[in-house]
Amino acid sequence: MPHASLAPVTRRPVRGRLALTAACAAVALTAAAAPAALAADAPKAGATEVAATTTVGGTPYEADTNTRTHTTYVANSSAKSLSVLDSRTGALKTTVALDASAFGVAVDSTTDRVYLTGTTSVTILDGATNKVITTVDYGTKVHGIEVNPETHQVYAVAPSDDAVLVLDGETGAQVATASVAADSTPVQVAVDTKNHSYWVSSTAAGTVTEFDTRTNEVVNTVTTGTNAQNLALDAQRHKLYVDNYGDGTVAVVNTSAAKVTKTVTVGAKPLGVDVNTETGRVYVGNSGDGTVSVIDGHSDKVTATVTVGTFPLGVSTDSGAGTTLVANRTDGTVSVLRG
Repeated sequence: MPHASLAPVTRRPVRGRLALTAACAAVALTAAAAPAALAADAPKAGATEVAATTTVGGTPYEADTNTRTHTTYVANSSAKSLSVLDSRTGALKTTVALDASAFGVAVDSTTDRVYLTGTTSVTILDGATNKVITTVDYGTKVHGIEVNPETHQVYAVAPSDDAVLVLDGETGAQVATASVAADSTPVQVAVDTKNHSYWVSSTAAGTVTEFDTRTNEVVNTVTTGTNAQNLALDAQRHKLYVDNYGDGTVAVVNTSAAKVTKTVTVGAKPLGVDVNTETGRVYVGNSGDGTVSVIDGHSDKVTATVTVGTFPLGVSTDSGAGTTLVANRTDGTVSVLRG
C-alpha cells in the first residue's frame, strides 16, 4: 500500500549498524466518540463524496489498511500515537500510544503485523492486540515502508543512504540492502508481486526504479516528473501511479513496458496516492489545496475533485469496502471518501 511523504526530504549523512531495542510498551486508549456509521457496501460507481470525518491524533502522517480485517492505521507523528479505524465507516476503534513519533505505515494483511517507521527505526506491532512486539534501530533515517505479501519481507527506504533496507518481517532484522543512484534521495516503495519486483521513488532525481525481489538488483529506471514521491500500484492493469509533488502531476507508468504512458495534471503539491483495484479509481491527495483528485484508471483522466481537510497527506483505500481514508495533517482528522 501506498504512503505519503513530505517533500523535500532532508538528507542526513548518517550511517549505522542494526541494533535491536527492547519492545516498546503500547497503551490502547479506546476513543470516546466515532463518526456516524456508514453502510459497508461493496464498491459503487457513483460520485465520490466525503461520507464522514474522524478526529485522530496530532499531525497524522501516513496511513495503510488491512483489507482482510477492514482496519486502517494512521500514524500521528506529533502525538506519538497510532489511530486504529474501521476502514468501512471511519469509526475510531482505539488509539495506541507509542514511545516515539511514527511516520510511515505498512500492513501485512496475512500475518496481521503493522510496521511503523520512526526517525531511524521500525516498530512492529501486532494488529490483533495492538501491542508493540519490537523496535529495531538502523542508525540511519528511514522513511517510506512497504510489505511484500508473498515473502513477508519488509522494505524500508533510507533516503540519506540512497538505499532500501530489506527486513525480515518477523524480527525486523536487516537481511539485505538495495542501492539506488547516488544523491537521488529515495522516499517511497511499492511492491509488484506479479512481476516479482518493487518500485522505489527518488524525489531528487524525479525517477522510479524497479528492483527484482529475488536479487534486489535494479531492473529499470523511469523518469516521471519533478519531486517524485508516493506510489500506488494497480497490478491487475499493469499501472504504477506516481505523484510528482513539484509539478502537480501524476505519472502513469506501464509496469510491463517500464515507461510513462500518460501524465495527469491534478491539484497543488500532490503527496498521497492510492488505487481501488476493483473499480480502477485512483485517489490523489493534494496537500497544497486541501483536495483529492479522482482519476478514472481506465482513461487516466481526472473525473472529480473533492474538498477534504487541510494538508491531505496519507491516502489509503479499502477496495472491498469502497472507501478511501485521507489523513489531513494540519487538521488532525481523517476524511472518509465513498465512491
